[in-house]
Amino acid sequence: MNWDLKVALSKSGAYYPILSRLVKGDGLMAYIALLTPAQWERVSYIAMFAAGMAFCVWVALAYVYRLKRLQFAFAILGLLSVASVFGADWARREYGLLANPDAVVAIVEDKLKSVPTDLDVEQIESSLPEGSICLVSKQFPGWLKVEMPNGEIGWSRKENFAPLYGKLSDRFQYP
Repeated sequence: MNWDLKVALSKSGAYYPILSRLVKGDGLMAYIALLTPAQWERVSYIAMFAAGMAFCVWVALAYVYRLKRLQFAFAILGLLSVASVFGADWARREYGLLANPDAVVAIVEDKLKSVPTDLDVEQIESSLPEGSICLVSKQFPGWLKVEMPNGEIGWSRKENFAPLYGKLSDRFQYP
């Protein structure tokens, strides 16, 4: 899948810079790309639980004089777990919009419209570059209302987007 993404993005003129850095895997992004945003969140939760347990054992061992070395080991384990929580949360946040399950990528260049219609009505239009990562906020039969990273909001045809997670039809069913 990574290879397909590299080929698809290489044919696109411009795409989301974080996605570019993740695909290239330069520096710390190679470390971040090891896990998905959901997996980084899971690592963070596991590390939180480990930190809590380590500090509980550390406090319990404070009452046993002969086990001071073991108490020190649990204190170190707790501190490492807390550091892991911060590291995993930082890695998940580096994904930016890509971490949002409602994120989609524009697969064709089109216009964002203020009204979901193809009729010749007076409306505000702005460009939707191919490869743009957007967040879906609403849906209308055949249309998606998306928000761009720069804050622009508008409607575009549903077939202009590909979901980053799952199927688009599964995520946005019509009421």
